[in-house]
Amino acid sequence: YLTLEGELNKLAANISIARNMAGVHYFSDYYDSLRMGEKIAIGILEEQALCYKTDPFVLSVTTFDGDVRRIGHR
Repeated sequence: YLTLEGELNKLAANISIARNMAGVHYFSDYYDSLRMGEKIAIGILEEQALCYKTDPFVLSVTTFDGDVRRIGHR
């Protein structure tokens, strides 16, 4: 079945692979690009979580490495 997480991961992977196929980046850049994008996305989510009035607002995000990051206030 389809999940939002799975579809977003697939999109990120397809973008990284396409950049390699286009000859714009080396294959080793694929891994680093995914991690950099993930860090930026988590930073944006952490910043946006400060704006939510819902108490408690907690969002769990599974990273590409399989770790779970908790975002929001407890």
